[in-house]
Amino acid sequence: MRAMGGLLGAVVGGMIGAAIWGAIVYFTGYEIGWIAWGIGGLVGVGAQMGVRTGGGVPNATLPFMAAGVALLAVLAGKYSAVEIGIRQFEAGVAGNSAEVMFNLSDDEEELISYVADGIVVEYEGAGRSVLWPLGVDPDEAYEEADYPNEIWSEATQRWQAMSASERQTFADDINQETRDMVGEIASYMRSEGFIATFGLFDLLWFGLAMVTAWKIANDSE
Repeated sequence: MRAMGGLLGAVVGGMIGAAIWGAIVYFTGYEIGWIAWGIGGLVGVGAQMGVRTGGGVPNATLPFMAAGVALLAVLAGKYSAVEIGIRQFEAGVAGNSAEVMFNLSDDEEELISYVADGIVVEYEGAGRSVLWPLGVDPDEAYEEADYPNEIWSEATQRWQAMSASERQTFADDINQETRDMVGEIASYMRSEGFIATFGLFDLLWFGLAMVTAWKIANDSE
C-alpha cells in the first residue's frame, strides 16, 4: 500500500480545517480551542480517503506525516484567528477615523489639551507641582475643566500665538502619532501577541489533534 495520495488528502483536510477555524473566529469573534481537535480528525479522514489513490511513499509513514500535517494545520488555523482579530481591529480604527483623528474646526479644545499636556511635562521637569482639580485623572484629561487654571490659560495663549499653518501642523502631528500607535499595536499582536495567545489548553488540543490524525490515518487501508 502506498500513501502519496494519503498525504495529499491529509493536506487538503488540514486546509479545510484551518479555514473553518478562521471562519468561526470571523463570524463569532471567539477562538474555540477544541476545534483544533476537529482539524486533526479532518486531516486523518483526508489521509484515509486519499490513500486510495496510492503512489509515492510507503504507507507505514502516513500516520506520522498526518500527525505533522495536523500540527501545521492547527498552527495555521490559530495564526489565521489572530490575523483576523488584527484586521478587525485595524478596520475598526479606520472605520471610526472621524472619532480618532483631530481637525481644527471641531476639536480645538482637545488640541489645546495636548498643548496643556506639554506644559504639564515642563512643570514636572522643572520640579513645579501641578495641582489637578479634585477627582480628575491626569491620564484622562482632555478639556478645560480637567486642568489647573494656570496651565489651561498658558496653553490657550500658546495656541492662539500659533499661525493657522502651525496649528494645522500640530494637529497633523498628533494624528500621525495616533496612526503610528495603531500600527505598533498591530505589529505587536502579529509577533509577541501571537505567542501570548498560547496556553496549556492549546497544548492539549494540539496534542489531541496530532494523535487523532495519526490514529485515523493508521487505520487506512
